[in-house]
Amino acid sequence: MKKCLIFVPIIFFVFGLFTGCSNRERVEGKYEIKAQGLGELTTQQAYACVSQSKAYQAVWEYAKVSEMDFKTAAAQMLGPETRQNKATMVEHKAMIEDLLEELKEPPSRFEETYKKLVELYDIYVQLHDLAMEPLEDMDKHMKSVDKLSDQIVTKARELDATFVMN
Repeated sequence: MKKCLIFVPIIFFVFGLFTGCSNRERVEGKYEIKAQGLGELTTQQAYACVSQSKAYQAVWEYAKVSEMDFKTAAAQMLGPETRQNKATMVEHKAMIEDLLEELKEPPSRFEETYKKLVELYDIYVQLHDLAMEPLEDMDKHMKSVDKLSDQIVTKARELDATFVMN
């Protein structure tokens, strides 16, 4: 009888250990999927911002050839679809912020992943700002966009490497 009493706590301990491990693995698996999705979404949206800046580049060139200011050229060249694109970019930025907030407390093995997500997001925000409101100088604007675009590529690779390490 005493031997049975000793085995009961051990059985519960072992059962609890396995249940806890599988729950932790499930939580980590969900975190990894969400983090990968957020990384991909942030990278895609960064490239949408780059595309918007390239549209501004065309407007600057048109303004220069037509001898008019940027705002007048933009009004002529960029129609309602540009306003819609900007509205969509604002919505996507809010979605990315919400997802990043959701991942704020990562499991310990994903702390580096979260750090890289934040770094990727910080670069994306800079690109987003340039896409929403271009700089006055086209050359300076496009140099900034190109530099940030290169940083996005680098950060996305670093983020992907954290998934391989986990």
